[in-house]
Amino acid sequence: MMHKPTSEMPSSPFNPYAAPQTQSIDTKQEPTTPFQPRPWIILCGGLVGLVAEYFGFLALRPGIDLTPAMTALIILEISKGLLAGMGVGIFVDALLQRKFSLLAPGHWFLLLMLASRAAQFGVDLWGSGADIKIGLTSFGMWYLVQTVMYQGLVLLLLTPIALTTAEPLRWKALAWSTLVFSLVTLFQFPAALLDQMDVMGIISTILLMTSTIGGFGLGVAIFVLAISELAIDRPRAMSRDRYHWLGIFGPAGLQFLMIVLGVGFGNV
Repeated sequence: MMHKPTSEMPSSPFNPYAAPQTQSIDTKQEPTTPFQPRPWIILCGGLVGLVAEYFGFLALRPGIDLTPAMTALIILEISKGLLAGMGVGIFVDALLQRKFSLLAPGHWFLLLMLASRAAQFGVDLWGSGADIKIGLTSFGMWYLVQTVMYQGLVLLLLTPIALTTAEPLRWKALAWSTLVFSLVTLFQFPAALLDQMDVMGIISTILLMTSTIGGFGLGVAIFVLAISELAIDRPRAMSRDRYHWLGIFGPAGLQFLMIVLGVGFGNV
């Protein structure tokens, strides 16, 4: 005799009257929250960078004549320090929020500005110095110091980004290309040991030209990707924060003003 289902009958796979069981949703992953930089951390970092650049610039150049051209140069230099300091703030905030992989491309370039200013500061501390000979190739000491510091920091900061970034393939390819050209640039020094010419070796010359052309090409690629994002990938462009666009256009704008200043006032 078949028993009628009652509320006391257990619900199990062997009970034909039991309601279908659903799997637990406790393991369901929530969508990743975008990285939102906290302005107070970014601005504090920028302020520190600005002050450090200002006093560092004056301390390393005692007795400079504050002509209009030199004053304009100082303003541009401390503006670079501001961007570099904001890069420090971005880096620290991303680590605190554990969203380092969600840094936008413009955030990357603020980190590269940090690497650039650190390398320039290293050159200023070192001074011009004499040439150094590696193998049969001569390099300016200032060039060796600046290149090793800058490209070393680029590899240190950009490698974890390239490995973990959630950006589309086009931006990821740009990050990896930057790392490749950094390695090429650094390799010119050990490659000089393999050269067999008296002045400038063939291998190191080729590497130097490759890194120079590659750096220019990467700069062009940045603008092409940014403009295409503005024109085509509108949802992504609208989700970007102000620091992303500052990192894209800020360093290039300051460099352009430096060139204009040099042309207008001569060598200041």
